[in-house]
Amino acid sequence: MDYIAHTKCNGVEEKIIDHLLIVSKLAGEFASYIDMKEEAEIAGLYHDIGKYGDLFQERLKGKEKGIDHWTAGAFMVAKDYLSYYMAASIAIQGHHIGLSTGNAGEFYKKINIDNLKGIEVNSLRLSEKNTQLLRNRFIQQGGTFTETDKKCGIIKKETYGRKISTMLDVRMLYSCLVDADYICTEAHFSRNKNGELSFRDKGAEFNPEEAFKKYYAYMQEIKKKSDSSSNINRIRNDLNDDCLSAALKSRGMYTMTAPTGSGKTLSMLGFAINHARQNRIRRLIFVLPYLSIIDQTIEEYEKVFSDMGENGKPYILADHSLMDYECDNEGKLRLFSENWDAPIIVTTSLKFFESLFSNKPSKCRKLHNIANSIILFDEAQTLPSKLAIPTVAAMTHLTGRFGCSVVFSTATQPAFKCLSESIDKYIIGNYKPEEIVKRDKNLFERLERVKIHFHESNSSISWDELAWKISEEKQVLVIVNIKQHALELYKELIDIGLMEENLFYLTTTMCPAHRVDVLNKVKHRLKNKLPCTLVSTQCVEAGVDIDFPCVYRAFGPLEAIAQAAGRCNRNGKLKKGNYYVFYPREEKYPDKYNYSIAADTAKKIIKKFQHDKLLTPEVFMEYYRSLYKIKNTENEDTGLMNAINCYDFEWVDREYKLIENKTSIIVVPYKNLINDYNEAVNGYYNEKFSKKWIKSVAAISVNVYIQDIEKFSAYLESVKTREGENTGYYILHGTEYYDSKLGLVEKDSMSTLTC
Repeated sequence: MDYIAHTKCNGVEEKIIDHLLIVSKLAGEFASYIDMKEEAEIAGLYHDIGKYGDLFQERLKGKEKGIDHWTAGAFMVAKDYLSYYMAASIAIQGHHIGLSTGNAGEFYKKINIDNLKGIEVNSLRLSEKNTQLLRNRFIQQGGTFTETDKKCGIIKKETYGRKISTMLDVRMLYSCLVDADYICTEAHFSRNKNGELSFRDKGAEFNPEEAFKKYYAYMQEIKKKSDSSSNINRIRNDLNDDCLSAALKSRGMYTMTAPTGSGKTLSMLGFAINHARQNRIRRLIFVLPYLSIIDQTIEEYEKVFSDMGENGKPYILADHSLMDYECDNEGKLRLFSENWDAPIIVTTSLKFFESLFSNKPSKCRKLHNIANSIILFDEAQTLPSKLAIPTVAAMTHLTGRFGCSVVFSTATQPAFKCLSESIDKYIIGNYKPEEIVKRDKNLFERLERVKIHFHESNSSISWDELAWKISEEKQVLVIVNIKQHALELYKELIDIGLMEENLFYLTTTMCPAHRVDVLNKVKHRLKNKLPCTLVSTQCVEAGVDIDFPCVYRAFGPLEAIAQAAGRCNRNGKLKKGNYYVFYPREEKYPDKYNYSIAADTAKKIIKKFQHDKLLTPEVFMEYYRSLYKIKNTENEDTGLMNAINCYDFEWVDREYKLIENKTSIIVVPYKNLINDYNEAVNGYYNEKFSKKWIKSVAAISVNVYIQDIEKFSAYLESVKTREGENTGYYILHGTEYYDSKLGLVEKDSMSTLTC
């Protein structure tokens, strides 16, 4: 009898032995970059051995369902190799359902099918409990079991206590297995008309030497065309020189601390390429916190590498929630995005970091392609403090174990060094970052483009008073802490007679496409010296390339104050821009814990330092030290740390969240994309909820706190799955409830959403 792994495609069934051998070979190739080749090959060889069971064969015929074909292979590895290849056993057991636990006792109890009274595991039936029968059928199909040194597994007794290192090692092996499994299965179901396997193309190769030539030529062109002041250009050149020089050092952990507007985006790229030349690194990964920064970064980098792609293979691969892979008719972009098979990856911090701590096969399959890469995390201050220790620990382990270099880049560098003792408990190695930018260059002092005016902390200002002050400025940006304050100030400016054509509003009550359109209009008016007043929340701060001669900022965390300063006189065309930090009469923050504690800490720091020294690295080092101490960062997220200490992959996946999922999503009828909205509504009615539909509405969606949904409930339609389950998505019916200036607001009261 031929035992089958997958049903027919173009007349050919895939034999189990063929599938196992191909997956074993591919997994071993992937793992060769991370020194796990032998264990990955064993994982591939055993992963689907449970498919030899009669119940699974019946499932392929549609006669059975609810069959577990993975636990048998995990148990057989444990029996054949004792505890030495525990990582392979864990990966096999989770290759469909996700990684479960790395606690040896719990894991072996979970997979020990010899001790089962029946044949059920986690409400599924084992395909076959008799492992000897599975062995015999494997051998009958021509299979042989690998003879190997049983003491060379990746989980070692002496390092088992370094929990973040151990768990990341397991995820890396798991990544090799699941990516190989996906690719092999895909090749079977893509067989050509002759019935031959059709494997996906490999991604483009990264050639650092050629990339550096392109980069150097582009930088020379940029210098010729720059309309920034000579001082700004000198500072950008100095930063670039430091980056190119530091890139000649060996792989490791780096920080890059440079003021906003100093040219970090291109200097980071220069460091990455030159570092890759020096250290034979195969991939560059740029990790950015906001989609707006991603768009700007990709646009800039595509100018550098405009002709570097080959045969439809992307040279720069964007992977984020707004990426529309459906526009790629051949489907190649989607394929390359699944496992990050491209020379340059630009992705979100959400996708990158949550993948590092995930237990799910689809999220983890890309991890092995992170090895031997340079990872550059821009706006590092956006990492929540409660995630600092596990995240920095994982990044440090990537440098020590997987041949990566890591760069934390920002103008407001967090004091992760003061957490090094806590970080080092969880990893093999130590967190010892090296700063790229030489402090004697005095970039921060030389780039004092603004004069900071602090209102006295005991002297608050009303929105009416502030509106009159703002109205005296021809071009001015005002940043407040919460959406309600933005709306109140906007209304005051209208009330005192500011012309609406000169007044703009920017908050997350507006969908992404709407915000982009507003920023484009604002940039046009700034460039053409037209009157322009922009009222915004902090969504305009990090990474938004905009240059106002005058900025007002409501008092908040010190990093927010610094980021707002970067929107004032950004290109140094004035001797000094005017930057006013004010205290609103009604002091409110987006959340009552993190933001308010950071603001209180900032007040204490400001009292200790001169205002013209506030935005320097030394001040931020003290600020973050104080903040971490007040928040007790080591114990700030006890749920996550408990999960890590228990080696519980599933629990860690639930606990590690960059963004707390307390929101629902409303699809809005933004007038500039009303056709997209109509297509989305019709698409839902015709095809129901799907991943494709989610991507189609990303640009016209607004995230709303759950408590705010009730405000619009009369106009909302809940989006449901085919089975009638709620999805957290809603469709807003009626264009009158989405304002062309303000976005999603209650029409009668003109009140806005929470924070």
